[in-house]
Amino acid sequence: IIKKTFEAVQGAPHAVIHLYNSTSVAQREQVFKKDKEQIKQLAVDGAKLLKKLADETEGNFSFEYSPESFHGTEVDYAVDVCNAVLDVWKPDAEHKAIINIPATVETAMPHVFATQIEYVSKHLINRENVILSLHPHNDRGTGVADCELGLLAGGDRVEGTLFGNGERTGNVDIVADEGISVDDTETGKIKIKSTAKIAVDSEMSDTSENPVQNKVISVELKKLKELGETQSD
Repeated sequence: IIKKTFEAVQGAPHAVIHLYNSTSVAQREQVFKKDKEQIKQLAVDGAKLLKKLADETEGNFSFEYSPESFHGTEVDYAVDVCNAVLDVWKPDAEHKAIINIPATVETAMPHVFATQIEYVSKHLINRENVILSLHPHNDRGTGVADCELGLLAGGDRVEGTLFGNGERTGNVDIVADEGISVDDTETGKIKIKSTAKIAVDSEMSDTSENPVQNKVISVELKKLKELGETQSD
């Protein structure tokens, strides 16, 4: 599948190649029947293949990794796997890697997810060259809360869908997250708004012909403070 993906995006001006494998206790034991080291090695082998194929394929590529079923994974182990992948990719300031944390089936409450995101953000290696991405689902109806608290806890990016369309009860609705108010201890209350910059997956390259349903798009969220547009109440 990875090889076919690179064939499909050959010559692309820019494509994000997303690698993921489940790291949860249940899937390690019941699906893959592999131990922690074996599951981590799956991720490392995939990361090496991505790097090799990117070097051999014409185009401009960014790499993304997700520890699928994150909520069912020991957080320190999820970070260990992510760091093993980053150690292969060795991102730098001009070639940042995306580490994407999915709130798979929302088996953790939003404040727990935020605590987990804070831990991940603090323990990723080469953090300044990593974009920490959130992938909230909405199985418990708290996708927006996962998104907002996750951003406050250290997230840099959110993956969601228009109007929340997606598998099961959907992904987080990026329209609902268009404007977020938070308290900032230094400047008082500030606004966080999503910018108009939307990174569309390759399968949605032409939104006029492709349905929105089940098509995940990525929205880069930036603080107005960073844009020089901070306003205090």
